[in-house]
Amino acid sequence: MAETPIVSETLQQTFRTNFPSQISSGRDLHVSDTIIPIVDFSSTAGTTGLSQDLQESVDMTITAIKAGYGTSVTTVTINTPGFWFYQVYSSVTQQSATNSSVLITIDDGTTTKEIFSNEFVREGTASDQDITGVLVKNYVYLRSGDNLKFVTAGTTGNSSIRGYARQIASTTGVLVDPNGYTS
Repeated sequence: MAETPIVSETLQQTFRTNFPSQISSGRDLHVSDTIIPIVDFSSTAGTTGLSQDLQESVDMTITAIKAGYGTSVTTVTINTPGFWFYQVYSSVTQQSATNSSVLITIDDGTTTKEIFSNEFVREGTASDQDITGVLVKNYVYLRSGDNLKFVTAGTTGNSSIRGYARQIASTTGVLVDPNGYTS
């Protein structure tokens, strides 16, 4: 069979990116080439044998989220890069003529993105009392320099957020098993 090069620059670039050792061979991908994929099932490739719910089990490495009640503004910050799962319960009690809120944000030091808000905006009288609670479960990816923040705000300290966060994978996707687990 003739050595006919593949002329798609996109396909050639993908080949060079995924097989960097081929760059030094001086030969591009040809139509007659056979590519044999190799699948790595080791734990370093991110496969631990645990189902997702077991791999994300709560253990002693969790970061407790406990902010609010008794102070006007409190913040819990997570800044370790990687993939995180969090589960929190947000509660806002409105007892005065001021606004109260719970926010979950991601910021990189320059830009802040709000990813959740539970807020009471005062529209009634100071004697009205309202309570709202919301369970929030989410996955988030943090780059180096990113901060995941759980914030309570309000002048009367009536906001609260309680729960936990657990890192479930590194920035490269290597799973973080529960503390002490061995396969």
